[in-house]
Amino acid sequence: MGCRPPGAECGSDMQRARRHLDSSRFGARRRSCVCCVLKSAVCGLVALCLMAGAGLPQPDFDCGKAYKDFWKNLDRETYAKMPPAQLVVLSRRALRIYDACQTGDLEDAKGLFERLARLAK
Repeated sequence: MGCRPPGAECGSDMQRARRHLDSSRFGARRRSCVCCVLKSAVCGLVALCLMAGAGLPQPDFDCGKAYKDFWKNLDRETYAKMPPAQLVVLSRRALRIYDACQTGDLEDAKGLFERLARLAK
């Protein structure tokens, strides 16, 4: 055996203490990583819940009635003078608004129907 400083022997208390210190540091890092992953998961779930709540259909708004009112309120002269291509575009837009309203993707379907009626004039 060569000359070793005191406490540097194989399996000494000093080396065991260093190994323990290193493993506890690793454990702290690991706990920190697990904590970050859990925080990220919780934030993701909260965001998902908020988006799901915003996507619910409007309970007090009748999409079918708004769609029918849009066509009833359309001026007959404007409707008669409208080129067929423009009428197709208008009809498709109204149906898209109606479908989006039915699925709950819109917050202000009434405003969109009103805006579409103004564009038709």
